[in-house]
Amino acid sequence: MSRFAILVSPLAKGAFFADAIAVAKKELSWVAHIDYCEHLPFGQMDFLLVDAEFDALPVLARLSFAQGIFELHGTHRPTLIDHR
Repeated sequence: MSRFAILVSPLAKGAFFADAIAVAKKELSWVAHIDYCEHLPFGQMDFLLVDAEFDALPVLARLSFAQGIFELHGTHRPTLIDHR
């Protein structure tokens, strides 16, 4: 199991305004069956931190609010995932 940070798209924030994070959490629960996540504001960006297997990445990538997915390595600073 790895820890990932899912970047919430600005388009999702524009569509749902103050409810964007709550809506993203609901979609994460319904579509990816992940019931627990943490909200991490990072400057002007919002991330949802989740624990998941690498096999879940295709499902996470198709979430309507997901603009990017980053793997966390012992810190809250996202690092890019190498898909090679």
